[in-house]
Amino acid sequence: MAGRTSKSKAQQGSSPGERASVSKAAGLAKTSAPIAVPLVDDVLVTRRMLNDVRTELIEGIDQSRLSLRTEIQGVKTDLEAQIQGLKTHLEAQIQGVKADVAALRIEVGHVKADILEIKADIAGMRADMSRMLVLMEEQNARNKVVFDALGAIIERQDRTERRLDAVEETVRALASTRQSS
Repeated sequence: MAGRTSKSKAQQGSSPGERASVSKAAGLAKTSAPIAVPLVDDVLVTRRMLNDVRTELIEGIDQSRLSLRTEIQGVKTDLEAQIQGLKTHLEAQIQGVKADVAALRIEVGHVKADILEIKADIAGMRADMSRMLVLMEEQNARNKVVFDALGAIIERQDRTERRLDAVEETVRALASTRQSS
């Protein structure tokens, strides 16, 4: 009650109801005969009771504060423990995901290597096919030369056979003329 030092001694220990009674009594004194109202200082038990109640309330408030602070600290501790647990759990999951990503990268690397190997095989097959096409074209060119030479030989043989047939006819004609002569 350090903030109430400017109040009169009569008002310091009084309750609002008592102060109103004193004010009414003072107001009535002006208009009518004075009424004897006991002052708060005259009632010692009331002042003591008020001080005890005040002390009890302050102690109750202090106890409530301490209890609330303890409870808040307990909640903070629980929350910090839960948050730490969640952090640990999330970090473990993140590490698991990172490990999975690393494994997938390795697998992708293997797949890329396999694709490159397949591309190399395809390129080798294309080279072999190109070589075979060149060989076939070369063989076709050789075959043309051979067919041209074969055609020339067959034509020459046909000419030789015609000449031989002509010679045989001449020999027969001479033989038949000789026989007839």
